[in-house]
Amino acid sequence: MGRERQRQPTPFQWELSPGETVLWQGKPEKWPFVTMGPLNMMFVVPFSLAWGGFFLFLEALAIQARSILGILGLAPFALFGLYLIGGRFWAGVRCWENTFYVVSNKRVLLRLGTLWPKVTSLPLSQISSIRIQGRRRGIGHINFNCGERHVINSGYAFQPGPSYGTFKGAYVPVPSFRYIREPERVYELIESLRKGLESG
Repeated sequence: MGRERQRQPTPFQWELSPGETVLWQGKPEKWPFVTMGPLNMMFVVPFSLAWGGFFLFLEALAIQARSILGILGLAPFALFGLYLIGGRFWAGVRCWENTFYVVSNKRVLLRLGTLWPKVTSLPLSQISSIRIQGRRRGIGHINFNCGERHVINSGYAFQPGPSYGTFKGAYVPVPSFRYIREPERVYELIESLRKGLESG
């Protein structure tokens, strides 16, 4: 597979070091990213409608009865219901707009965040392994494993460390390219770059 240099402008252009070249850049597919996949929709949407409808109905009854205690007590649950029904989609779209992925000849860059996007830089030399997950209709994820963390399929990894109850460590999210198209091509590109470092 040939390495393709992307001509589109990248939000990381100002972060690139001398001699660093963008070989691939992209964004998640919008609606799978916003909805977090069909299985999530199957469970979250009915729960959101049930929760939101129930507490909005109770809030309306409290307002009709002019019960200050009821209005104030139910307001957090009703607002959370509104967030579940519609607000989370707005947050998902905002996060998608701010999410951007780049593979250069030196590292992997990820920018994501709903209000204040954060940039994560992963030098190729520090990536111990990568894994493709959830390939469906040409869309999937790439999880990056760094250090002694042991990646599991949900996009989390077990991080050895202090004891938490019966576990000597904690499960932490791993840097990932989420819901990208043709993840195999990106995987092959990164693997070829890593092998080039090892052989060099």
